[in-house]
Amino acid sequence: MPSLREVVLIESEYARVECYRRAQGDQWMIETHDELDAIARIESLTCDIPLRRVYHKVSWLD
Repeated sequence: MPSLREVVLIESEYARVECYRRAQGDQWMIETHDELDAIARIESLTCDIPLRRVYHKVSWLD
């Protein structure tokens, strides 16, 4: 699907966010965040989101 530019995967059992972005052609770049103090850049939404906010209601964080 050529129009797909970014895919964000959020792990549900531990802190990990993977941002895949289309580079040139069919090449994809990956940006991985696995610390609660990290900030994930979601370029397609033009926003930065702290992982601590992504996971703020999960039970395993307690």
